[in-house]
Amino acid sequence: YIFYANYSSYWTYGPEEQKLAYFTEDIGLNSHYYFFHCFIPFWKNTKDNNFKERLGEFWLFHYQQLLARYYLERLSNGLGEISDFSWEKPIKTKYTPFMSTLHYPFIQRSGEYYIPVEKYNEEIQLLDTYEKTFLEYLELEKFKSPDGVIDFRQTESTNFVGYYWQSNPNLYSQTEPRKFLKSYENIARHLLSAVPESFEKRTDLPSALNFYQTSLRDPIFYQLYGKILKYSMLSKK
Repeated sequence: YIFYANYSSYWTYGPEEQKLAYFTEDIGLNSHYYFFHCFIPFWKNTKDNNFKERLGEFWLFHYQQLLARYYLERLSNGLGEISDFSWEKPIKTKYTPFMSTLHYPFIQRSGEYYIPVEKYNEEIQLLDTYEKTFLEYLELEKFKSPDGVIDFRQTESTNFVGYYWQSNPNLYSQTEPRKFLKSYENIARHLLSAVPESFEKRTDLPSALNFYQTSLRDPIFYQLYGKILKYSMLSKK
């Protein structure tokens, strides 16, 4: 059987982002991103990995390459810079995926989506504090980790920067409990995906940002990691 579908139409992205559907919907690219996370999952400690000294740097490099390609595609289609967003202001980047799991359709996000401040006040404060804490480390030019003091004036600090934004467990002491629900990435993805609470217990409604196989389809993904990369680039100044 052949099922005809147009899931990369104007109704999915809007007039501008629709021009990039050939890139964001690419199956090979989305598969690559999925296997990238299989290779370096955010929850796995790599103290015994021979690659541990460069893992955070590799994480940053991967996103720099991914967003550089996306930016070039934008320029090729006359779209210009990647848009910025604020946690306190409406998210103007719409996304209406015509995808579904076996039980529920993927959640859509309108072009004037307000993150519910009253509901997610704690999460928004955590994201804001996380960003400001990184800037404080840059002002101090150092960070004290279980392995010693990280000097931002040294090139080795790039590995720390990658660990920090990935919320990698290598960054923390092994004697402290690790709270993965406090991950900057995880919280940011959840808030931006506009997923409402389910009426059914123990049920999470699906969104593109909640799956690595579909994250690249949502245009807000590139704005989120563009935000992270802008912070990371400050460490090189």
